[in-house]
This record gives sequence, C-alpha cells and structure tokens, in this order.
Amino acid sequence: MTLFNLNYGVEVGKTGKQENRKTGSQKSAVPQWIRGLPYKQPTLEKIHLLYEQYGTETAFNRSDVMQATGLTGSPASALLTKMRKADLLERLNGADYGKYRFKAIIDHEG
Repeated sequence: MTLFNLNYGVEVGKTGKQENRKTGSQKSAVPQWIRGLPYKQPTLEKIHLLYEQYGTETAFNRSDVMQATGLTGSPASALLTKMRKADLLERLNGADYGKYRFKAIIDHEG
C-alpha cells in the first residue's frame, strides 16, 4: 500500500495561511464553516482536505476517502457518516450509488 504525502507543496507560515509553493497562492487553513462543526481538529482537517479535493462538483466514495486521507475502511466510513450527519453530503443514486458529493456550501469567511 502506498501512502502519498498530501502536504507536498504546501507550506504553513506564521500567518496560519497555507501557501502553495508551486503557485504562491494563499488559502485559509480550515474555513469557518468547517471549524463550526462539533468534531476534533483531525476530523475537521480531513473534511477540509476532502472538500478541497472534490468540491461540490465531483462525486467520491469510501475508497476515494481512504486514498485521499490515508484512513482504512472503517474510519473512512465513520468519517462519511459524520459528514452525512452534519448535512454536508448528498448521496447520489442510480449508477453512482454509493457515491457522495458535497452540498453547495457558501463559505461566508472573507
């Protein structure tokens, strides 16, 4: 099993902002709407990672969560359950059964 370094190319400075070494762009470490969820910091960071990777347009399943976060099966399922309970995900039907997509969330953080 290969675990990829998901932090490659990301530098965190004193400002609390992450800067992508390749593009030089800055983004907030964890958006306000994620920080407001009743979960511990590692869970919030995984949710943010998934949102950054998949956004609201791309569907993903448990295997995708496992690959993106480095979690094994049961913890990946637990993370999906937490995100569903927080009303962050919509479950897709039909040919995409077992896949999820983030609901359109407006980030009010300026």
